[in-house]
Amino acid sequence: MMDFNQLQQAWDQQDTGASFDFDTAELDRQVARQQRRALRTTTCMELGYIGCMLALGGFAVIDGVANKQWYQFVPAALFVLLALYMLFDRKRRHALIHTSTESVKEDLQVAIQTLEHQIARQRRAWLWFGMPFVSVALWQAGFSAAGKPLWVYALAIAALAGLTWLMIKETEWKLIPQRDKLIALAHLLEERC
Repeated sequence: MMDFNQLQQAWDQQDTGASFDFDTAELDRQVARQQRRALRTTTCMELGYIGCMLALGGFAVIDGVANKQWYQFVPAALFVLLALYMLFDRKRRHALIHTSTESVKEDLQVAIQTLEHQIARQRRAWLWFGMPFVSVALWQAGFSAAGKPLWVYALAIAALAGLTWLMIKETEWKLIPQRDKLIALAHLLEERC
């Protein structure tokens, strides 16, 4: 049996550096999967928004032409301008993605930046969705002589408030945990490399 001094000497001679295997291929797969998920989430939101804004702009133009109401062209222009802004923002974001090199760290950072961009956009959902619809509703109510009943506008605004609330909750429930998972993965990579 070893006495205390021999035990302490044996302990001190051990290598204290942590030794563990790091599967870089699995890390690459996980980063690629998380990046695809982040890009898919953002792409669906962007294309959905662009499609909705263009459809609403088209409906406003059709309604304006059919009813000979020139003021319908102002909301149509607003919807088309918002769609164009989103399209240019999308192109700018894609340019960022395609300038990254093929390193795992940079791909991970691109995925984190994509999610942070999406989170910031979702937090401003009231600006993207609420303001255009409310301004169009007020615009049409102001120009419409017969007008719709006030409850129709109140119902539309309440529905938009609910949609905005859902988008903010989606950010808290889905996007922020997804971003946090990527950040944890980036920290793991930083510790290892």
